[in-house]
Amino acid sequence: KHSLQKPKIMAEPPQEQKEPKEPNGKKSLVDSLDFEFLTKDRNIVSETKQEYAKQCPGLSDDAEQMDLWQTLAVGKKNNFPILPLIVDAFSRDRLEYYLKRKGSLQLQSWSVNYPTLKALSKDKPRQQMMKAAAQTFFHRYSAMIQLPCQEKYVDSIESFCDYIGEATSFINTLLDGDMISPPFQIELMIIPNKVIDMTDQDSDGDDDDDDDFDDDDDDTDEDSDEDADDEKQDDYDPYKEIKDIKSKLEELNVDYEYKYLEEGFRPRIFHEVFKNLRHKLEEKNKENNKNNQNGKPRAQNGKKGDVNNFAMPHGNRICLVVDRRKGGKAKNELFVYKPPSTKDKDGYGDIPSSHLPEWYFQSSFSNIIPGKQQNDTISAKTSAKGYVFCLSFQVEQKDSIKCYLYTRSQMVRFFPTDISSLLPEFFDIKDGDENDKFVKDEAKSGSKAKTIRLQDVIFEDFRKQTQRGKRQKNKE
Repeated sequence: KHSLQKPKIMAEPPQEQKEPKEPNGKKSLVDSLDFEFLTKDRNIVSETKQEYAKQCPGLSDDAEQMDLWQTLAVGKKNNFPILPLIVDAFSRDRLEYYLKRKGSLQLQSWSVNYPTLKALSKDKPRQQMMKAAAQTFFHRYSAMIQLPCQEKYVDSIESFCDYIGEATSFINTLLDGDMISPPFQIELMIIPNKVIDMTDQDSDGDDDDDDDFDDDDDDTDEDSDEDADDEKQDDYDPYKEIKDIKSKLEELNVDYEYKYLEEGFRPRIFHEVFKNLRHKLEEKNKENNKNNQNGKPRAQNGKKGDVNNFAMPHGNRICLVVDRRKGGKAKNELFVYKPPSTKDKDGYGDIPSSHLPEWYFQSSFSNIIPGKQQNDTISAKTSAKGYVFCLSFQVEQKDSIKCYLYTRSQMVRFFPTDISSLLPEFFDIKDGDENDKFVKDEAKSGSKAKTIRLQDVIFEDFRKQTQRGKRQKNKE
């Protein structure tokens, strides 16, 4: 039985940190970050604020939030995505802390007891500035994932892993097979078959000793309990929070490709359906013979599937939505489309030519399944009673592919190994069932993890440079 216990909030006592150094005494990259300009050139902070207001309006606010703008200005000045790296480092450390200790690591405790911010600057006010910037990011965009969660999926963990692996295979096919140049962004939303509320599961049967009392009220109590259960089930109706996708897309005249997967997942399905969408859109634009959104010559439309390095999805954001509500393991529906823009609303389907590192977050939090109104739009920020499960792949370079999991209005940096540690936290697992067997079969889950191919040399280097002072206690 999988119990739901509120995680304990723990804080580790601060301990002295070692200064990170490169082998042979060389300075690490993070040691060369320039913070001094903040006291000399105030214009860059103002310019940074204006630039982010255009590309990332979700971070803007009437409040001064100077720590955020200064931290982003440091990233801009040093050509270094400092805020996303800090957010990712905290995200991974926080998840590791929960998985090992079933506790909740707070940002304040992390900033003091972990070496990341200290490695970026020895100056405590600068460390406080970066911590406050991360806090503002979480407030404006999304909170970190909270575990354990009360809403569980009645669905197959292995099937989810198949689609996640297929998404990374699709990305690598675009890069290595189609020779598409980055940047581009792929959003994979998997809508589970069913979500149930596990809050009261552990209390079932706790009051068995009272069954001999108040016999006269049994029928009334049973009727009341049944009504409450029915009402609770209605709250988690699969189509209550996310309406029929085909109807939503057609209502907005979105160009999309659709595939009914009667037998469920099959390999290479994403690339197959995407090629149909790309061909459809190129044929649609063929008459006017215009350049694409990034000013590069569009591929000459010869045979279906002919592309060049700057063909779609170069400079684009593409959404893949797998809807499993009709059958779960079988009878899946696949929708592939580029989010549309109108004269009144940016759909964030085209990556700006000089995009900011945080633009990818802004796009995901703006829309994934578009709607006429904001309250009808499904984004990475939408809770939808847990029915939103989205993996966002930010393909900045061939060797810099970042993946984020958005669910329940929360986020976490996602790694392939999370399929055997983090993913089961979201599923209803009973002893001996399919999910239980998958989780316990380390060879099988390990094999699935290998199909999820992600490489991010920027974050890998950042972690190496900022973790050398990490306490041995945290490595245990």
